[in-house]
Amino acid sequence: MKRNVWMLGALLALACNPFGETEPTTTDPVIRARELNDSAIDLVSKDIRYADYAIAVFDDAIALDSTYDKPLINKLGLQLQLERYEAALETAEKLRVLNWVRGDVLACTGMIYRILGDTANMTEYLYASSKSYQQELSNLDTAGPVYRTTATELALVYLLLDKREESEKWAKGMGSEELPDDRRIAAEFWKSIQPE
Repeated sequence: MKRNVWMLGALLALACNPFGETEPTTTDPVIRARELNDSAIDLVSKDIRYADYAIAVFDDAIALDSTYDKPLINKLGLQLQLERYEAALETAEKLRVLNWVRGDVLACTGMIYRILGDTANMTEYLYASSKSYQQELSNLDTAGPVYRTTATELALVYLLLDKREESEKWAKGMGSEELPDDRRIAAEFWKSIQPE
């Protein structure tokens, strides 16, 4: 009888907390935010059905350390995967507020606006993205792989803005390509945001 009560209690605890965590390993909010981020990634990578719970855990991590960008980046990726574009837009804006004027963040935000049908904001963000990418490129070694990747992303931005000549300038052949699905493009820009 005792064993059955213990098993029932363990199952209830797991049902309420799919991470199986009992106690935080630290009271330091910065370290705890990193632990929460990592555990949310681990959980959702095992089973997408826990996506809402993982998003809540990312929010907890953000609340503990609002300067830690990884939970925002991971939350954005999960929202894009779940096609929750309104929520993704809010998350992308929070990344931007963290002084992220990087081309990839601006381009991803522009793509979300494009998916939502807001062409005015899409255009504004993609133009801002192109300026940011050009600034980034001016500081990179032209022979390096980061330069080529950044130049390709800039070419894609110009292609989205229907500026095929500019697109061709940054990535040969890009100006003649057909655009892939908007959701795929947004996911590609999100991938470039992820820290190494």
